[in-house]
Amino acid sequence: MKKKSIVRQAKERLWSMAAWGQSKHDDKSRNNGKPAMDKIYSHSTMDNYVDAAVLFVKWARAEHGCKTLEDARQLTGEYLNQRVRDGKSAYTVRRDAAALGKLYQIATTDLGADLPARERKNVTQHRQDKSRGHFSEKKNADLVALCKATGLRRHEVAALQPGDVTQNADGSVSVHVRQGKGGKARTVTALDDSPYRLAQKAVQEGRGTVIAHIPKYAPVHEYRADFAMELYRRLARPLEDLPQRERYVCRKDRAGTQYDRAAMKAVSVQLGHNRVDVVTHYLE
Repeated sequence: MKKKSIVRQAKERLWSMAAWGQSKHDDKSRNNGKPAMDKIYSHSTMDNYVDAAVLFVKWARAEHGCKTLEDARQLTGEYLNQRVRDGKSAYTVRRDAAALGKLYQIATTDLGADLPARERKNVTQHRQDKSRGHFSEKKNADLVALCKATGLRRHEVAALQPGDVTQNADGSVSVHVRQGKGGKARTVTALDDSPYRLAQKAVQEGRGTVIAHIPKYAPVHEYRADFAMELYRRLARPLEDLPQRERYVCRKDRAGTQYDRAAMKAVSVQLGHNRVDVVTHYLE
């Protein structure tokens, strides 16, 4: 029987960890705050990890003649350090490390590389880059309005159905996200009523989703940041009125910058995160 290529080995090992619909939160609560090592909970994470693992094993095969995953295991550190020298961002290198850690079921600290620190100023994921392609906000006004009003991720926008949007008795609009990051559901309170108006428009046009199409170069993550900043602005209390324990003090490249901790927590929940510090990546 023909042996599987190293690329196929990598794909099948990761595919075997698919845990669609399973609760990452429940696994973390049973494992001292850490998700299961042998599970991948979302389709997007699976796609990212498979892409990263395939790049690694192709490199190992081309540079060192590796034919099995075990042959390539000792090369993880060399590969990640090479990615750093090639100018890959800290976020990309750490994503690669996470994929390889999952592939070999080990902690990223055991991969043999000095992983670069992730700093806010180096974030590039989903930021608009005019050299890569054009996006017209005028032609995609509905998409822009929905994203800025809700802060949804790209896959959350794509899956949003008219029935997921409700106008409440007080006039506010609630948007139910059925499957966010890690498979978790949440309800977002929109900044305005545009999601409800767009949902009604979709019903009138007979569409199953609120937004019919998301262009490739749509800077959804930028609009997510716009939502976070506006929501924080609305919720934040004057810092001079807050005791120190109710303030969040930034470190690293934003050392000394302070925010209202309670407002940050509220923004984090709306974005579908668990940690307050993540919000600093969205705030100016």
